[in-house]
Amino acid sequence: MSDGGADGRRWASAGLRFMGLALVGAGFWGCGDSSPQRPVSGPLDVLLVTLDTTRFDRTAVGGAPRERTPRLAALAESGRSYTRAYAPVPVTLPSHTTLLSGLLPTGHGLTQNGTRRVPDEMPLLQERFAARGYATAAFVSATVLDARYGLARGFATYRAPAPGQAERPGRETAALAVEYVRTLAADRPAFVWVHFYDAHAPYAPPPGIDAPTPYDGEIRAADDALGVVLDAFRAAGRLERTIVCVTADHGEGLGDHGEDEHGMFVYEEAIHVPFVLARSGAAWSVGSRDDRLASLADVAPTLSSLCGLEPIPGTHGLDLLGDARHAAVYAETHVPRESHGFAPLFAHVESRWKYIDAPEAELFDLDADPREARNAIQDSPAEAARMHADLERVRAGAPSHANGPRVDLAPDDVRLLEELGYLGGGSARASGLDPKIGIHLHNMLREASKRLARGDAAGAFDLAERARKTDPGSRAAAHIGARAAVARRDPATAEQWLTQHLRSDPDDAEGWLELGILRGAQSPRAAAECFERALRANPSSFEAAFNLGLAQEQAGDGALSRAAYERALSFDSDGRAHNALAWSLATSDPSGSGPRALELARVAVARQPANANFQDTLAEACAACGDLTGAVAAAREAVRVSQGQRPDLVERMRHFEQRLEQH
Repeated sequence: MSDGGADGRRWASAGLRFMGLALVGAGFWGCGDSSPQRPVSGPLDVLLVTLDTTRFDRTAVGGAPRERTPRLAALAESGRSYTRAYAPVPVTLPSHTTLLSGLLPTGHGLTQNGTRRVPDEMPLLQERFAARGYATAAFVSATVLDARYGLARGFATYRAPAPGQAERPGRETAALAVEYVRTLAADRPAFVWVHFYDAHAPYAPPPGIDAPTPYDGEIRAADDALGVVLDAFRAAGRLERTIVCVTADHGEGLGDHGEDEHGMFVYEEAIHVPFVLARSGAAWSVGSRDDRLASLADVAPTLSSLCGLEPIPGTHGLDLLGDARHAAVYAETHVPRESHGFAPLFAHVESRWKYIDAPEAELFDLDADPREARNAIQDSPAEAARMHADLERVRAGAPSHANGPRVDLAPDDVRLLEELGYLGGGSARASGLDPKIGIHLHNMLREASKRLARGDAAGAFDLAERARKTDPGSRAAAHIGARAAVARRDPATAEQWLTQHLRSDPDDAEGWLELGILRGAQSPRAAAECFERALRANPSSFEAAFNLGLAQEQAGDGALSRAAYERALSFDSDGRAHNALAWSLATSDPSGSGPRALELARVAVARQPANANFQDTLAEACAACGDLTGAVAAAREAVRVSQGQRPDLVERMRHFEQRLEQH
């Protein structure tokens, strides 16, 4: 197990022997001695590290023992720790969007993972650095931050987990970042974002980590990965000229207030996060603690100011090294509404008081009651009324940007989100129930989703059945129960669940999609009817349009299938509709539609060059246009990317080679 490395040990000894923060800072940034720092000239590098799902109070900067996060502790001792920093939303994608835009969710409009992407016209911090000539790179560890969601814009390098991979261990993400740092030109400044997902459930720390709980072990694993990246900057001779910012996107419930994980509540355990800023030799970076309020919306304006960039206009954040300070910070969660039809929650946090707007509103005196165990709203109604009015003023402003485009996920992508515990769907009716009352249902469904992802279909079905009895209109319960029934090889029960659910909730596009996929094996025409219903409920659903094309093709309705594929093209992010339409045109009307088929096939291959089926379609389209040389090249590429494991592709390659020889 890593103990923070030699620098961490020197930090500890220096702090104990001399009690001198300046000496401690020199130990971290330099080689462990107390020599004066050399002045740094030229543009500064920026290293932004986000620790997913990391509670403030489970880190050394939040009062936990130093050995829980020794590298973060060392960084704080040489920098500035903001002890009252808050995430604006306890959900990964919208929280990171705030961090990189300076906008609260009221400004950028994102509320959940996996539903929408960042608005295209919204400026992002990395774009500012790229425009200034910085090398920009991001290394993220979870599918919820995949490039399709829009945060890749402005990064020349963006490395997310591979398709089909829900998350990546921090040590692997750190290794990617280290390799990148080694290749950086010495005279070019860099903006590097590294995201570690280790502390997110399920908690399974690497062997050899000694921690009181698996969750704490995962935080230590992320801290070790942080140390690896910092060491890489030091080895490259860049650390002395690097601004380091480490924070978290949100915390974790761990059973507090009844929430096992996060998303449903805005209590301290969910939104109070660590936030450390450090830079070698800077007057403000001397091991200080700043107890004034801060928000993740402050990251972008603060880093912009430190690097001499023009601030992003219209942001909600502040330059934390300037004179202005927050009188209050804002947080929200729409997960209760979007997952279950419950009431959303909104928080207004001041230095002493915290107000949560809910069906049963809450007021907490954080000085006297930091764990939020006692609702003081009856004792201090005037404070509650004042804070409610302040909160309403924050919420009254329209979003600065229109909601970003919807992201339509394939069923396998939905499964990946569910594997991480994220629930889609929502209730058939908006009950407005207080999440404090409905939290047990949320925990039950989240556990059912994770059991299904682990292969425990029976356990998932039992939990979904219990959840459906609690809330008969729950979309999430219907979807999980049906998938669990399919996994148990009981498609009749799955169809019964979905059919019964859709009678009461005919606008559930995902439910119709699931039912169509279920019916597709027996009756393509019945499946097509379900996909048409899904499109009526959600006209922009790629999956519904694409699967409609597949079903109609299987039913022998070529013209109708091609019309459905045409409809899907404008939502086709991965090339599947382009590929399907190209194949249909190339095989049904090669003489008249060959050029269009070739154009579509090239788009599909550009989006997935390692897809053997796409390469095979390109070969067919080339042949339809009379380009047998191109057909052979594409067919050989199809065999290569399939590693020779597809006899059908080998046979087709030989077929095209023979045609070329005979030509």
